[in-house]
Amino acid sequence: MVPFDTTTRFKVLNDGLLYASSGVQTNCGGIAAILARIEESDSDAIEFIAAEKEGWQGNPDADCDVPGGRVPELFRSAVFKGALSAFQQHGITRGVCFILIEALVHEIDARESKFFEAGSCLAEGWLSLRREN
Repeated sequence: MVPFDTTTRFKVLNDGLLYASSGVQTNCGGIAAILARIEESDSDAIEFIAAEKEGWQGNPDADCDVPGGRVPELFRSAVFKGALSAFQQHGITRGVCFILIEALVHEIDARESKFFEAGSCLAEGWLSLRREN
């Protein structure tokens, strides 16, 4: 499991999976964590997909508990808005596919703002990795 602290965090996991978290459960400010994959595509847009996984049992390298397609719309939308904001700040308006695989959706402490931050952090981390390569 990846420990939470109050900063937004980014990590590359196995097989190119990307993890980002924001907030902590115990400070009443909210918490979010997401596991996603971002790929370059030939699309004329930025695509956002929430994955549905049959036989899903969670990822042992990420502290996530809900498959992407079952994340409540409010939080899914916030992830995508955060990622889109980061892409647009870097002038990227097309050719990217963002796939939300899993998310931590805490029954009490989940916050829309934290999902926005996690989506933005994940996109920023991917862009940084892309610049390095």
